[in-house]
Amino acid sequence: MELGAGHLPSALELLARANKPLTLGGFEYDLDRGMLVFRITNLFERERYDSDIISSMVHCAIAELDRIVPYVAILRSTAEDLLPDLDIKRLLMREDVIPPVPGDEEEY
Repeated sequence: MELGAGHLPSALELLARANKPLTLGGFEYDLDRGMLVFRITNLFERERYDSDIISSMVHCAIAELDRIVPYVAILRSTAEDLLPDLDIKRLLMREDVIPPVPGDEEEY
């Protein structure tokens, strides 16, 4: 998701604010490739790994990117001259633009 120079400061603020409450992993914007990424790491013993942990890490990365991309899309579609009026802290509070977390749906 490439961002123009005018949107970059606001996008970096959005990622910094989104990272603040996270305990595992974090969002980054690769300036060289123009790519939004979620990085999560773990240390494993040499040539030994736990497939459940790796599966959980992949699931976490996908879920976090699913959560942040709609916010970045709103920011990206905002005209540059209106970016100073965009309250990023309040934008991140919106839940109407993010997909539901699997298993959180109420059963009726």
